[in-house]
Amino acid sequence: MKKSTAYKLKKADWFIFILCSLGAAFSLGLYYRDINSFSLKSDESAVAKISYKRNTAQRKFIDNDIWEKLNNLSPVYNGDKIRTAADSEVCAEFEDSGSKIQLK
Repeated sequence: MKKSTAYKLKKADWFIFILCSLGAAFSLGLYYRDINSFSLKSDESAVAKISYKRNTAQRKFIDNDIWEKLNNLSPVYNGDKIRTAADSEVCAEFEDSGSKIQLK
């Protein structure tokens, strides 16, 4: 006589599955928010802001060794380093003079 190998999920199994799925979705949401955020300096005023960005541009604070992603309207502080990847560009507009600098 053959035994049935089909497994039926119980209510507790479904509850655990849904709970783990919600936890994974929440964690992915936090990760996405973290990698798409940018830092602000509260003790310093921005000298420029990013007015246009195409593809990949990054900024490194003068007192930090970590490169972070730049977005449109990201502030730029005195001493920041900005770099762009291949086939990318960024335009920074200075607050005091309205001058613009474009990096490719």
